Amino acid sequence: MNRKSQNMRFWLVETFLGPLREILESRFIIQQLVKVELNGRYRRTFLGYTWTLLNPLFSMSVLAVVFSTLFGIPFKEFALFLFSGMVPWLMFSNTINKSLPVFVEQEALIKMVHICKSVFPVASAVSSFIDSIFSFFALLLLIFIFGGKFSIALLCIPLAFLLLFVFCLGIGFITSILSTTFRDLTQ
Repeated sequence: MNRKSQNMRFWLVETFLGPLREILESRFIIQQLVKVELNGRYRRTFLGYTWTLLNPLFSMSVLAVVFSTLFGIPFKEFALFLFSGMVPWLMFSNTINKSLPVFVEQEALIKMVHICKSVFPVASAVSSFIDSIFSFFALLLLIFIFGGKFSIALLCIPLAFLLLFVFCLGIGFITSILSTTFRDLTQ
């Protein structure tokens, strides 16, 4: 292998794997940021993390009752249809909404401590991912209660969630960077 191809290979590895390596090296910081966000959200609540399950269930049940009545669709079918579509949408929406102001909110910490700046959007995406996992278990509970059929297609859901997480993380990076310049983007 000649020197030019070695330099090109080194450049490609550093360009694409360098940021990933920095994020992996900062995994403790990401864990702490996620823990602080989740604990802060449910601090001093009676039900605590149970709200992660109850909140989507309550909101989806209200939507299912209203729209199944409005459209004349049986409640059980529409509830499962609505909830299975809302779980990924809420993950996407929450990731973007949490990632948008992250650099602006953490400006003092970024200026004070040398830290990989990528950890902030990653932590907000991981937090949304954890919430969506709980929502997915609520969906499985509804499928079981309403007598839905389990199929082999359910085994593909973890891969779909992983792909959705990567997509949301990418959009979260883009929007968090843009919101530093365009502050009204968060609105």
